[in-house]
Amino acid sequence: MRGTPRDTQDTAKGLRCAKYGGACGDVEVELAKQARVYVGDEVAIIDDAHRISGRIDLVMLDPEAQSDPLIGCEIKSVWGWGAKGLTTIGLNGLFKPRDKDLAQASFYMDFYKTHIPRWILRYIDRGTGDSHDHPLVVLEDGQISANNTLTGRSIHEVYAWTDSVRQHLDAGTEPPRDFSLVLTTEQLQVEAAAGRLNKTNTDKVKRGHKVVQGAFQCKYCRHVHLCCKDIQHPHGFTTQSALEHFKR
Repeated sequence: MRGTPRDTQDTAKGLRCAKYGGACGDVEVELAKQARVYVGDEVAIIDDAHRISGRIDLVMLDPEAQSDPLIGCEIKSVWGWGAKGLTTIGLNGLFKPRDKDLAQASFYMDFYKTHIPRWILRYIDRGTGDSHDHPLVVLEDGQISANNTLTGRSIHEVYAWTDSVRQHLDAGTEPPRDFSLVLTTEQLQVEAAAGRLNKTNTDKVKRGHKVVQGAFQCKYCRHVHLCCKDIQHPHGFTTQSALEHFKR
């Protein structure tokens, strides 16, 4: 179904993609076992303080480490345009993990910070088999670093977001959307570097030309097609009419 996220399992397309993604994780676990660095997989997390639960995809050993040999690994399978900036070199050599994946991994990193000191976010391209490990660190001030570069995200921001969503759910009200109707120049540069723009718009961004484009999804949620299809821009435009207005 056009416009339906590929991780929505109530469609055949979504179910296939979910299963394919799970298969990628199973392969990585099997490879870790064959290399004799496997420690565990599907390691449960229950954070009562923030009412968050989850599972670490893989915990493995670094056989060459002199100390702190444990590595936590969150595994994500990707495909298409978005895969290039995550598994192969992006524009200007920039690798930038997706915000929602940083958020998920940061929960695990913070929860197990005294037991698993090292973390990677591993992206695997289903179509090509390419992969890339993004080393992650939560700094003392809460800032999240990926590939030795600050991401502009922090664990405090992530917890504030989840707490806000929970408060709205408890109150029966809608949480505020984090969807960008029209991306800023800085946001476009990040999207281009991550391989999430088409070739035409990527070239325009590199040349400093004007590009009018909204975000593909919200920052942390992949269901913008459901709750933002009739969103009103502050200027009074709906999504499509706003884009047409800004193109003038």
